[in-house]
Amino acid sequence: MLLLALLLGGGVWTYRLLERGEQSMRESDQAFHRGALSESMRGAELALRAYVPGAPHVHAAEDRLRAIARGAEAEGKLTIARAAWDALRVHEERTDYPGRGATRYGEEASAALIRIDRRLAEGAGGP
Repeated sequence: MLLLALLLGGGVWTYRLLERGEQSMRESDQAFHRGALSESMRGAELALRAYVPGAPHVHAAEDRLRAIARGAEAEGKLTIARAAWDALRVHEERTDYPGRGATRYGEEASAALIRIDRRLAEGAGGP
């Protein structure tokens, strides 16, 4: 009986995480298409916090943050780029468990943060 309750509870919890992650990505998508990058980043970060291994919203959130980071860095908006790369780095740390392996963009994010910090120290950057 206890096992059944635990399985049911785990299923409900997973369902809620999936629901929350998908909703956060819908909000991120809407903000991205309006050009509200900070708001889009917040939505993607919330989707990453609703972590379920292999869930589509997790991959979409990683892709969104990477797109924002790369685009902002290319435009010289280093503060925005740094925030997006750092969100991916934090995701890498939060979801590090035995057997998982590296996240798709963890190493790229770490390298980008070093590069951006160097540029910011030299006085480059923008909004």
